[in-house]
Amino acid sequence: MLELGLEGFRAGRQDRALLINLVGGIGTIFGPVIGSYVILSLEHFLSPYGPWVLLIQGVVFMLFVLVFRQGIVGELQKRLKAHL
Repeated sequence: MLELGLEGFRAGRQDRALLINLVGGIGTIFGPVIGSYVILSLEHFLSPYGPWVLLIQGVVFMLFVLVFRQGIVGELQKRLKAHL
């Protein structure tokens, strides 16, 4: 009999790469650089909390998908063009 548990669901490289691109901004040159800085800093500062890091990363992922659809760099570009 096949049993499924939470042990099989781990964040891999693809998940991290997707999160980095979404946070930084897909389709921008500096988006992945900014996204990697934000995500790796978040992981570093949240490392004492252990398994909660994945939950917080999931919340960040949902926040950027729902609110900041163009990522950090895309939102900055949009706001700077609006003010110029």
